Amino acid sequence: MTAVDLSANESAGSSVASATRGADTTPPAVPSGLTATGSVSGITLTWNTNLDADFAGYNIYRSGSASGPFTKLNTSALLTSATFFDNSAVSDVVSYYTVTAVDSAGNESTGSTVASATRAADTSAPSQPSGIGLTTSGSGITIDWSDNSESDFAGYNI
Repeated sequence: MTAVDLSANESAGSSVASATRGADTTPPAVPSGLTATGSVSGITLTWNTNLDADFAGYNIYRSGSASGPFTKLNTSALLTSATFFDNSAVSDVVSYYTVTAVDSAGNESTGSTVASATRAADTSAPSQPSGIGLTTSGSGITIDWSDNSESDFAGYNI
């Protein structure tokens, strides 16, 4: 750096100074407002959106105990929306969840407050078979019926 006066006279250069910008080590804000709601098909998690300028995404963790240990569910990528559906939760077992926020420097917040829910057991029987028809022949009787199209259908007992 040099100094210049009104007559355009310039001083000799100052000594050289250098500085290194420190790495970002500040994690984003802890996610808030986590809720968990169970259903037969899984558990829905929702929370408040993170507003940090360098926000990159969320991690979801689940445990069988409110105090942990917690296992990360989204192992392949950060989540970018403030909702998650856990269809791998075990039925009739309480699952505990916490959410963290991660910034673009890779800093991860501490976990949110823990929320819990139970995936409900499916206690509804499938629809009864319909359209049953019998065809007789010399070699026996053939039974036919309309196919069941329910998503959790497993098979028929005759």
